[in-house]
Amino acid sequence: ALFGDPTSDPYCSITLGSVTQETSYVSGTCNPDWPVDEFHDFLFFSPLQKLSIIVKDKDTFSADDPLGQVNGITVEALFQSAETLDGRKYTVWQTLDLEGVEGAEDLVGKSRILLEIQYF
Repeated sequence: ALFGDPTSDPYCSITLGSVTQETSYVSGTCNPDWPVDEFHDFLFFSPLQKLSIIVKDKDTFSADDPLGQVNGITVEALFQSAETLDGRKYTVWQTLDLEGVEGAEDLVGKSRILLEIQYF
């Protein structure tokens, strides 16, 4: 933002195996809350498959800026660190790696993303 508090238009690019999907972007916030009805299906074949998430700031007139990332965490590690909501639904906080994020020195270790995982 030019004046006032800084904001972003964050979205996520999520990759599991060879499949990548993107979330919608949330306008004008540094603390996004994506719609409850937005979800993405991924098939995993091994608990050793790796999940990567890149959080970016949607820009109209320039390349999207990186806001942080989760690199290569295995499905097994996600479930081991997750809290159970019910028999098949889990939540897990992941700290974002801020390498390459301009001006993020004060946010290292403080920027996180909450994942909700459900399996069938």
